[in-house]
Amino acid sequence: MGSKLVSVAVTPNGYADAVYQDWFVMPEERHMPFSAFLDILEKKITSPGVFYVQKQCSNLTEEFPELIGDVEPEIPWMSEALGKQPDAVNFWLGESSAVTSFFHFSPPHFSTQRPL
Repeated sequence: MGSKLVSVAVTPNGYADAVYQDWFVMPEERHMPFSAFLDILEKKITSPGVFYVQKQCSNLTEEFPELIGDVEPEIPWMSEALGKQPDAVNFWLGESSAVTSFFHFSPPHFSTQRPL
């Protein structure tokens, strides 16, 4: 998976898809090998900005299908409560300075972030 090109969000301060100083801001998107992204995350190389993988529209199944066997595709009690499985399963990976909402719910969408 190291040589696979992935979409990476980059911001100067970690705020993206978030309100920052009265503005809703979006990240710059770059495509890079997953191994290069991990090198930045692990501080093996330095690059200005905050880098993280974050995308919606089921990026786990679309961009990271190799990980499907390693993660739960749903939160069982939530699927039971809503009477259906998720429409999308999204994957986020970044450092602690990458800011996004911890919990979001807007029917029929539900998402939560859990540490790996």
